Amino acid sequence: MSLIKADLKEWYMYVSAPKVLEDEAVQAGRDGEDFLQALLKKHFNGSFLKKERAKFYSGKRIPRSDSSGRYEADLIVLTQRFIYLIEIKNWSGVLVPFSKYREEEKESIRTQSKEYLQKLSDDDLWLQVKSYYAKGGIEKTEYVLHEDMLKLNSKKREALIAYLKNSGIKIDERKVIHKVVFVNDKFRIHESMENENLITYSEIFSFIQGAGRSGFVEGVIKGLISLLVSQENARIISEIWYQSLDPKTFDELDKCISSLRTWDYVKLNGGRILAGDCYYISDVDMESEFLTQKGEKITLPHKYFKENYIDDDTNMKTVFLFDKLNQNDMIEFEWCRSRFRGLFKAIFSKRLRGNHPFKGRSYIKFHQVGEPKVGFIELCKIDALLKG
Repeated sequence: MSLIKADLKEWYMYVSAPKVLEDEAVQAGRDGEDFLQALLKKHFNGSFLKKERAKFYSGKRIPRSDSSGRYEADLIVLTQRFIYLIEIKNWSGVLVPFSKYREEEKESIRTQSKEYLQKLSDDDLWLQVKSYYAKGGIEKTEYVLHEDMLKLNSKKREALIAYLKNSGIKIDERKVIHKVVFVNDKFRIHESMENENLITYSEIFSFIQGAGRSGFVEGVIKGLISLLVSQENARIISEIWYQSLDPKTFDELDKCISSLRTWDYVKLNGGRILAGDCYYISDVDMESEFLTQKGEKITLPHKYFKENYIDDDTNMKTVFLFDKLNQNDMIEFEWCRSRFRGLFKAIFSKRLRGNHPFKGRSYIKFHQVGEPKVGFIELCKIDALLKG
């Protein structure tokens, strides 16, 4: 009876775990930004496009030259001639330079913006102006302040050049180019901001071959790369720096860029995805089996596990060391969240989780991007983890 009671308690834990839906604004951003290398698109990272003879990598984190952290690159594209560092935005509305906006409204817009943006000068800021209809059909205008992405991307470019040099790769700096790409057809740039390093959806559109909504991100990325390569081929320049990379250098660049880490991802029950750094999973149930993707049973001793792990004077028992996983490895917990099927399994002592030794009441130590402190998330609230 006590065993059934424990199983029922475990079942209730899974079915009662709160659903955390993805914020609509974040989801819209993910459609055009860092979601490419997350759970559903992880296999695209490092993909080779035969037609364009190019490779692309998403969400890579480039070490800053001052050792103060890392820059995140939405997309890095390696073609036969160049390395493109690309920031992708799914914004709508109109983009204007903040320095040229109406003076009487600037202060109000600044005070409603993020603290770090308030410290930047007008010349280092962009203003996104978008209209929407509120309840009752009333049209309203929203103002969103952004850091100048061209200037930020220029800093990322310098960091990438330094990283390649420190990795022993000699390449002409002119071969590293940065772009900001806008993938929303309901967006335009004020004429005063037109720049060859800003690419709008209309420029990519002709290269997108009927991609449906489900393949929208993939279609846009491939269309973008086709555009870049076509622009390269259209320019006839005889200088050595413009010529194609030799195969050895291309392979060295591919290996070097591939080795850059991305964020780890936590997919919560309900769909929200958190980016950050995963450290370990506490209190692993070593009496339960753990199967690899090939179906092989893992037993102690093993590089993934550490017994009697001490963290801040607390014994976390046997932990699973997340940093031992390979890039793009995924853990799917497969908790039984079905009320009726789960209840049946609990009554008859059937397994309520996937083939792994993790308990729903255990925790993962996780430092979310933008948060000042490391925290813990209960595993029963998580559907999957992805190693960056």
